[in-house]
Amino acid sequence: MGMGPWSDLGAFWPFLAIWVAMMAAMMLPSTTPAATLYRQLRDARGAVGGGLPGFLAGYLLTWAAVGVAVFGLDLLVRSLPGEPLAWSGGGRWVAAGALTVAAVWQATPLKRRCLQRCRNPAGVLTRSWRDGIPGAVLLGARTGGWCVACCWALMLALLALGVMNLLWMAVVTLVIAAERLAPWPRASARTAAALLAAMAIAVAAAPARVPGLEAGGDMPGGAMPAMNVAPAAHDHVTGVPMSPAQDMTMGDG
Repeated sequence: MGMGPWSDLGAFWPFLAIWVAMMAAMMLPSTTPAATLYRQLRDARGAVGGGLPGFLAGYLLTWAAVGVAVFGLDLLVRSLPGEPLAWSGGGRWVAAGALTVAAVWQATPLKRRCLQRCRNPAGVLTRSWRDGIPGAVLLGARTGGWCVACCWALMLALLALGVMNLLWMAVVTLVIAAERLAPWPRASARTAAALLAAMAIAVAAAPARVPGLEAGGDMPGGAMPAMNVAPAAHDHVTGVPMSPAQDMTMGDG
């Protein structure tokens, strides 16, 4: 998998393994409040079986399902004529459009509702409580479902900027953590919306100036590729660099 926008996702099983590992690294730290509450409820109810591993497994299963959907959608889009995701074609504008969609979603009331469920998961856990391992997995999956509803636009933005781009992975992770854990969730969401809108404009107008964006050698406005310049010849006696004419003369001799 490349680091650029709309990179080829490769084979299915390696992609899915990488996707789940990436989701675990990006999302689990922000899931600490839900996981802590689940453990407290389980202890208070004296539940047997299940436990935190089952809860987290259910959570990651939800994100694994998202990965399967992403892979299928990627295959579908790439099967269309004209290579719509190629940066030299429509990929640049598709990326700008995806970032715009993500920015708009961040400012909607539905986003705020999903974020509220993620920040305060007590209702989800108490209404859907089940004992045992199946119950733990189910509760984790339902918590993950609200997480997906809250964060799908940020994941779309990550695909547009490069799903394996470490810089933007870190930025998205920080945005998610700020939304979930900081005391000012609405301000965090609005700040993210402004950042995404600015990124959409930058990708459309000057992609070469976007930090960390690796869109390949056909990026409009990108730097000229480096030329392979042979080192200057030196006089074998004095070590002084010679001009091309002098070098040719020495070669004739």
